Amino acid sequence: MDALANINSIGGNLSIFDNSSLLNIDGLSNLLTIGGGISIHTNILLKNLNAFSNLTTIGSDLVINGNSNLLNIDGFSNLNLIAGDLLINNIPLITNLDALSNVTSIEGDVDIRSNAELIHLDGLSNLVSINGKLNISRLDALRDINGLTNVGFLGGRIDITRNPLLSNVDGLIKLDYIDNSLTITENPNLMDIAGLANVEYVAANLIIKGNIRLENCCGIVQLLINLNSVGGIIEVSNNNVDCGNLPEIIANNCFFSPVDQKYRFKGYTRLDLADNECRANNTLMPFMSFSITDEQNVKRYAFGNSYGLHEFGFPAGTFKIEPKIDVSNVFQISPESVSITFPNSTNRIYQDFCVTPLLDTTIINIDILPLSQARPGFDSQYKIICSNRGTLPVSGDLTFTYPTDIMDFIEPSGTDVMEDIGLISWKIEELQPFQKEEYIIEFNLNKPTDDPALVGGEVLDFFLELETNNLADNKIFDAHISQTVVNSFDPNDKTCLEGNILTPEMIGDYVHYMIRFENTGTANAINVAVTDVINTSMFDLSTLEIVDASHEMETRINDGSLVEFIFRNINLPFMDDTNDGYVVFKIRTLSSLVVGDIIGNTADIFFDFNPPITTNTETTTFQVRTSTIQIPNLNVEVYPNPASDVITIKAQNNQSLDYLIFDTLGKTHAVPSGNNNMDVSSLDNGTYILQVIDKATEKFGVVKIVIAR
Repeated sequence: MDALANINSIGGNLSIFDNSSLLNIDGLSNLLTIGGGISIHTNILLKNLNAFSNLTTIGSDLVINGNSNLLNIDGFSNLNLIAGDLLINNIPLITNLDALSNVTSIEGDVDIRSNAELIHLDGLSNLVSINGKLNISRLDALRDINGLTNVGFLGGRIDITRNPLLSNVDGLIKLDYIDNSLTITENPNLMDIAGLANVEYVAANLIIKGNIRLENCCGIVQLLINLNSVGGIIEVSNNNVDCGNLPEIIANNCFFSPVDQKYRFKGYTRLDLADNECRANNTLMPFMSFSITDEQNVKRYAFGNSYGLHEFGFPAGTFKIEPKIDVSNVFQISPESVSITFPNSTNRIYQDFCVTPLLDTTIINIDILPLSQARPGFDSQYKIICSNRGTLPVSGDLTFTYPTDIMDFIEPSGTDVMEDIGLISWKIEELQPFQKEEYIIEFNLNKPTDDPALVGGEVLDFFLELETNNLADNKIFDAHISQTVVNSFDPNDKTCLEGNILTPEMIGDYVHYMIRFENTGTANAINVAVTDVINTSMFDLSTLEIVDASHEMETRINDGSLVEFIFRNINLPFMDDTNDGYVVFKIRTLSSLVVGDIIGNTADIFFDFNPPITTNTETTTFQVRTSTIQIPNLNVEVYPNPASDVITIKAQNNQSLDYLIFDTLGKTHAVPSGNNNMDVSSLDNGTYILQVIDKATEKFGVVKIVIAR
């Protein structure tokens, strides 16, 4: 073809076919544009298409078929538009389509069939639209179609047939509409079709059959349940268990498949401190709670997200929606409730809510969140949150107290940080209503071979206190968590942050729960859900509040007591350091509980359409704490705890000891002592830190004591 070397433009089609002796097409290497299509067919000795390396567009179809010795299609590496069909068939040696990585649109069909060594479609990863049909068939080595992940529009039918190694169809995850039939048949290793989860409509037939290992059909549940979602026949048969027929699929536990909730209610909740009727630039209220009552007077709950947006799905019907706030005596909400009915003309309703103060007050929520489990010898991170839930700006000193003898402070976050032995402090300056400050602090924990040793089963107590200084009558807000040291790592767990024992004073008060999850699989988790069935004989479900979450999420309470935290489109990686998340909520215990009652349960964690992972069973008991505290490195016992009048400090080796007692803000309190006793009758009820020092060795230990009367 050397005689064609001067050709740089072809206005029509170029066909090269049935040339049994053709070795190359280098004579076309100066070709820059082609107005029609290219067809390269049955050239049995042709090994490459490098002559097309200058082409950027093809005016019609690109057909490559039956070239038995063609090794690749690298000659099309600069191509960005195919104005017709793309057909690559019967090319037994080709392994990839990487040369098409610049193509973003194909105006016709995509037909890729009978290429025995084609491993993946990653070369199509920048493709966003296919205006015709998609046929992926008889590809013996193909394991996935992830190269199609960015395709958001497809104008024809889909056929995925007889691909023996194909395990999923995740590459179709962006499709929400198929303008013809969807056929997936005879793929013997296909195990799930979760990639179809966003498809809301199939214009013609839906056929899923003969996929003998297919056992997870959750991706098509919404098509099976929602009326008029499929325009033709539905045939689902001869697949594995749970995908054998329609009743099996519908009965399966398909968490992320929306069921008849196509009507949307959406808006924002804002805080109005200046009486300006909640303008667009007003502060947004995070994690607002809403009660939703249907026509049968069945109540459920839903929550807004972290930046004040509420967006809920509904089936057809009439519903009353009422926003809720935990301090209703401090704020009022307008409107107090709304009634909505679906369907309506748009199937959408937009409604904002405005929160205004009834009085001036200071309300602060402070929280300690353990971001990792406490393991001897490892680093452990904690998140400190200070949230202004009142109506006035707040300034003050925020102080965190930790057991300094068994953990070493590594690094704080934030400005104006101060550090002392066992104490970390921050200056809070003019924190505005419904704003918050967050800090991350990190420690390294002692090993079992250190002095003092830290071993599994020990309990670490942490205290957080904010003393405001912006009011004439300063207020103190405090928080406490107890974290049990563990030896093994469980990436999916549920923890009561107050610990395994609650004092009787906690009956009727809030307790905090943290549920952590980690993707330990081999691919990103597109969706994650955490479910928790709340025992309504122990907790007041209406008081549940979201404290924090690692990612944006939807929250709802259905079926009476089932709380669902839904991390939709989280795309949680599977690599370490980026593969975990959490949610923290608080809820009031019932005032009718008594000492000896045990509260708690488990949570289930769903990664996409996989079976749930059930966490540990977290139990907490209400009991009176009167115990002896050990200080192992000094061989000293401290008792009783809690105490009312006198604390005894017993040295097992009769060593001479000094004592210091200070509150959680670091202020030292002078109390009478002698004969290994301390008179604490002058101290107010509360939590204190006792430091015991061996005079001879200058070693010291720190323990928490509680004064309660």
